[in-house]
Amino acid sequence: MRHLMLLETMNWIASGIYFDEHGKEYKVNGQSKVKRDKERWSISGFMEVLLDTPIKFYNDYEVEPTDDNCILKWTSFNPGLGKLCGKFSFIDDAIISDFVSEDEKYSGFEVLTLLNEKTYKAIGICFDGEKRISSWSVILKADNVSCKE
Repeated sequence: MRHLMLLETMNWIASGIYFDEHGKEYKVNGQSKVKRDKERWSISGFMEVLLDTPIKFYNDYEVEPTDDNCILKWTSFNPGLGKLCGKFSFIDDAIISDFVSEDEKYSGFEVLTLLNEKTYKAIGICFDGEKRISSWSVILKADNVSCKE
């Protein structure tokens, strides 16, 4: 199987569990839209935590290739965390994303494991210094084979 996530223009739908800083579980849904063309490579998405009053976290990424074709650099702005800088590293059936905020206060990582060509399992964690502030475990499914806008 080959990776499609991040490399092809596609929509991905997420569902799973979000854990707050105390480890309390909440259902979560989300979506990521990967757009790649000659001028721009971006990911826009959200994660919605299904509380009594749902909370949505939005993230927009700009992606750049590196000299190592197994690593992509990315930057993002998250309203709660500020500017984030990270890398996507492709290793066998996994994509590992690590990040740190511009002020180095926040950091974290996510591991996306390829289950089949159109499905990934993603687990991740976000820290404020050494304190865990959130983590998640979701399944991402390709919404369609290709999404051209």
